[in-house]
Amino acid sequence: MRRNKILPLVVALSLIFSFFLASCMDLFDNSEVATSFKVTFKANYEGSTDADVVQVYAYGERKALVSNTFNRDEGWQFLGWSGDSNASFPKYLEGELSSFSSDVILYAVWREITGKNSGFNIFLDDEKAENLIGKDYTVDGNKITFSCVVDNVKSYSWFNSAYNDGTEVVYSGKDYAWDTSTVAADKYLIRLLVEYEDGELDDESLIIVLKK
Repeated sequence: MRRNKILPLVVALSLIFSFFLASCMDLFDNSEVATSFKVTFKANYEGSTDADVVQVYAYGERKALVSNTFNRDEGWQFLGWSGDSNASFPKYLEGELSSFSSDVILYAVWREITGKNSGFNIFLDDEKAENLIGKDYTVDGNKITFSCVVDNVKSYSWFNSAYNDGTEVVYSGKDYAWDTSTVAADKYLIRLLVEYEDGELDDESLIIVLKK
C-alpha cells in the first residue's frame, strides 16, 4: 500500500520536471544569438549637423575603425573616439584595429589647438600626464622635450610609436628630447613606463602628436 501512495507522487514530479526542461529548451531554441554589431560614430560637438556614421562588425571580427569624416571649425583637432561624450582623451584612435561584442556608440574627441610653435599639435592626457609628466613640455625648434616629474624611480622607458606603421622608438631617461626634423609619419602615440625603486611599474599612454 505504501508503494501505491509514492508512485503517483513520483509520476507527478517527473511530469513537472519534464515540462520545466521542455520550457527551458524551447527558450534556448528560440533565443537569437547576435552575429553582427553596430558601432555608431557621433560628431559630438555643439551645433553639429553631421549625420551619424555606422560601421558593422561581424561576431569575432577585428578590423580598423572608420576614419573621421566630421568637420569641425578650424582651431579644433580630432583625436579619436571614446564611449564617453565628455572625454578629453580618446580610448580608440582613428583607424585602430578593434572588435566588439555588442552595439556601441563612440563619440568624437576634440581638443582645441593651443600648442606651442612646432610642426606638430601635441595633446596630453590631462589626468595621466599630470601624474607622470605634469602638464607641460618644451619646444626648441624641431626638438620637443618631455620630462618625468615623479621621484623614487629606478628606470624610465619612453615608447614613441608611429601610429599604424609598426615602428617604435624606445628611449631610456628621465627627459625625452625628441628631434622631429626627420620624422615621416603624421601621427604618433607616446607612452612612458616607469619602474619605481620598490619594483612597482606604471605604464601609461600619455601623448598624441599629430603633424600640422
